[in-house]
Amino acid sequence: MPGELERIDALETLRNLPVEYMIPSQREELVMLQKDPNQFAKYARREGWKIRLGRILLKVRWVRRKRDRKKFPMEK
Repeated sequence: MPGELERIDALETLRNLPVEYMIPSQREELVMLQKDPNQFAKYARREGWKIRLGRILLKVRWVRRKRDRKKFPMEK
C-alpha cells in the first residue's frame, strides 16, 4: 500500500495533511496512516475482508431473511 501511494506521489501529501481537514469518521484512520503506513495497510486489508465476507453472507437466503426481519420488524 505505501508503495502505491509513493508511486502516485500521494504519501507525502497525506503525511503533511492536517487532521482538522478530515471528516470526523476519517481522522482516526489518517492519524494511523501518518504514524505507520504499514499498520494502516494491514487495517485496510482487514476492513476489506470484513466487507467481502458480509457480501458473501448476504448471498445466503436465511441471512438476508434474518437481516430483513431485524431491519423491518413485522407488527402484530
